[in-house]
Amino acid sequence: MQFEDQPVSVVKRMYRCPQCGDGHITFTGSVLLCNPAKYQHYCTKCTSIFSLPERNGDIHYVYETPKAQPAQPLPCSPSPAS
Repeated sequence: MQFEDQPVSVVKRMYRCPQCGDGHITFTGSVLLCNPAKYQHYCTKCTSIFSLPERNGDIHYVYETPKAQPAQPLPCSPSPAS
């Protein structure tokens, strides 16, 4: 079986507080057992509490789009001999 490597970037996803717009949302460590699970977070500035479908600050992998290569001129081929 053949495989192909795909380049990815590693990013840390951080949410800003929608209430005050100044603080960041931090995971409290509590999970609400519903389907799907909800993760409780609080704002570091105004202490508002939120439930999100994923933990804030998780590491995510983002696929990189390959950069377009500049067009290469085609090599000139000799004209067929008559």
